[in-house]
Amino acid sequence: MPFPAAVVSNTIVATGASLGLVGADLTKVAGAIAMTCSTQFLLPGTVQVMATGTAGAGAIGVSTPPTGVVPQAMSNAITLAAASKGLVGTGVARKCVAISTGIVSSLPLLVLTGISPGVGVGAGSGKATLFNAATFYAQLTSTMATYGALGQDRDRWSLAIAEGVCNTLNLSLVVPGFTIIGTPSVAPAATGFLASFM
Repeated sequence: MPFPAAVVSNTIVATGASLGLVGADLTKVAGAIAMTCSTQFLLPGTVQVMATGTAGAGAIGVSTPPTGVVPQAMSNAITLAAASKGLVGTGVARKCVAISTGIVSSLPLLVLTGISPGVGVGAGSGKATLFNAATFYAQLTSTMATYGALGQDRDRWSLAIAEGVCNTLNLSLVVPGFTIIGTPSVAPAATGFLASFM
C-alpha cells in the first residue's frame, strides 16, 4: 500500500485554511512534508516489535492501525522546537497545528510489515523508536528547496518539524497488535525484531 501523501498534504492545506493560513507557500510546505513522510515513514526497521506464538518463521500478516499519537502533542513538540530556533508568533503556532494534523491523519492508514525470525504463528505488538530526526531533516530541507518553500526560514522550519515529528512518534506511536503467519513448530517461542510500515 503506498503512503497516503495526498492525505497529508490535503489535510495540512485544509487545516491551515480553517485557521486562516492561506497562500502558495503553505501548499508548497504541505507537499514537501508529504513527500518526506512518504519516504521517512516507510524506512526499514522504525518499529520495534515483540511477538509470541509457536516457534518457526513467519511474516506479519494483519496489523491494527498505529495509535497513540495526538495531533496536539505533535503540534506542541513542533512549536517548542520552532521557538528554540527563533520561530515564534501566532502564525507559527497555527502552522504547527496544520502540519501535525496532516501528519497524524496518515498514521491510521499505515500497515506494519516485517519478517519474524523466531515465531511461525502468533501475535505481537510494537512501538516506534527509531524515527531519526537528522535523516528526516536532511530530506525535508532538500525537498522544501525543490518545492521553493519557506525561503530563508527553510532550514529552521525543517529542523523544527523533523525534531517535533520524530520525537513525538518515538514517544507515542504504538502498533497495538498484529498476527504472524508462517510455518509453525510445536514449541512455544517469543522474539523481538524490527519492522516497518508500508
